[in-house]
Amino acid sequence: MQLLTERYSLTDRIFAIILRLEKKRLTIVEKAYSIRGEMCTTDCHTLMRSGVFCVEIKGEGGSCLALIEAKDVVKKYKVGSEIITALDGISLSIERGEFVAILGTSGCGKSTLLNMLSGLERPTKGDIIVNGVRINKVSEKNMSRFRAKEMGFIFQQYNLIPSLTALENVMLPLTIQGISKKNRIKRSRDILIKLGLGKRLHNKPGQMSGGQQQRVSIARSLVSNPKIIFADEPTGNLDSKTTIEILEFMQEIVRTEHKTLIMVSHDAEVAMYAGRIVHMLDGRITGIEERTENIAKLNGAAEGENA
Repeated sequence: MQLLTERYSLTDRIFAIILRLEKKRLTIVEKAYSIRGEMCTTDCHTLMRSGVFCVEIKGEGGSCLALIEAKDVVKKYKVGSEIITALDGISLSIERGEFVAILGTSGCGKSTLLNMLSGLERPTKGDIIVNGVRINKVSEKNMSRFRAKEMGFIFQQYNLIPSLTALENVMLPLTIQGISKKNRIKRSRDILIKLGLGKRLHNKPGQMSGGQQQRVSIARSLVSNPKIIFADEPTGNLDSKTTIEILEFMQEIVRTEHKTLIMVSHDAEVAMYAGRIVHMLDGRITGIEERTENIAKLNGAAEGENA
């Protein structure tokens, strides 16, 4: 512990403690539960074995209707003696392989909705269903495990550990999951090289540009091979040229890796890279815009592979 104190900052020591706690969570004995004792997909079966709840949203052949679904979601906060309604009856479905942008001005509820969809917060009323799991009914203990398996996150501030190299930052999710050192080094190295950062593997964040740091953040979100990626203002700190590069790469992720990407932004030009734009105002969805040309572009590779 003395060596740790000498080498790392207070932030890093706190992170080390969190890391140990997360590892303990991942050792929880698996239990199988379901609301009706039924399974809608193989994925749901896997999730049930991980100790989370499968729900009764089954379509033909027993497949789930949507990868992500919000049903009449309300979120209220108490601020002093006042009750603030951040989300007011939100219903939204997102299909597998979609790139969806949630667009609105500051305070419209878009970041709150992202937090609901990713299970970082729980709704006051309503349900959030992700890959067949009603996540607002899952304990935080199991939600942490579910999130690590199913989701990746890209943040505006990058959230990289300053004292760690690019390679070490990308390895963090795999460390939490207990992946062997050899495998996590290989997987992290491969994805950084794919992102054009092969010469930056051993650089620390302070030795990289903003665009390079965001690519490290993207690599970290992808290294666990999640089904869903949540991006909160991912280009907010970047110049226009780097913004375009990052957005085009995010389109490529959806197209070639078949990921589902949900991005929050206040910038209409940024949102235009998505296949669908969900417009929000005062905690409500005011409209959903389909970008037909983007949908065709995002689906192009998948259709070509299946031909």
